[in-house]
Amino acid sequence: MLKRHYVPRSDGELMYSSPPTIRSYLPMFLNLGVYIITFVLWMYLDSAYYGFGSKIITPLTGAMWIVGAIFALLLPSQREEIIKHTKWFILGYVGILFLYRYVIIAVSGVSADNLTAAFNQAIASSSATAVVGWLQNLLWIISITYPIAYFIFQAKKIPQFFGTRSKQRATREIRDIRNNTKPY
Repeated sequence: MLKRHYVPRSDGELMYSSPPTIRSYLPMFLNLGVYIITFVLWMYLDSAYYGFGSKIITPLTGAMWIVGAIFALLLPSQREEIIKHTKWFILGYVGILFLYRYVIIAVSGVSADNLTAAFNQAIASSSATAVVGWLQNLLWIISITYPIAYFIFQAKKIPQFFGTRSKQRATREIRDIRNNTKPY
């Protein structure tokens, strides 16, 4: 039988608490697991994509972490939301690039002869190389525009936090509405 006890929060107040269980720690372990997976994928992509990883993926991933941290400090009322979005955006970014690497590997082995046999139709030999070139361009687009979209998403929160109207103007408008409202 679990022993339950009361923990006072102040002199005159009692609070009921139960001993910690694995269920109470599970969200923390899952959250830690997400961060560990993100970090492992990030380091894997840095080495798997060679120069592209160290010159494009790693700096942009680091920039997303830094922007998330700065915005979480600057906007305290949205801190939890920013941290959550940063975590999931970066996991999505490295996850997409991780899967995309294997898509490129799978497609790069396809030749024009394979496509001809698959479609039972003559395919130009340049088609196979065009697909690989298209995938390479798509890699550039994904690896650069995804972090830019994250930066824009976070920057959009600045006007929401500071507001577009001054406090005095908003208060004046509220008083005008209150004073000019008819009682009937």
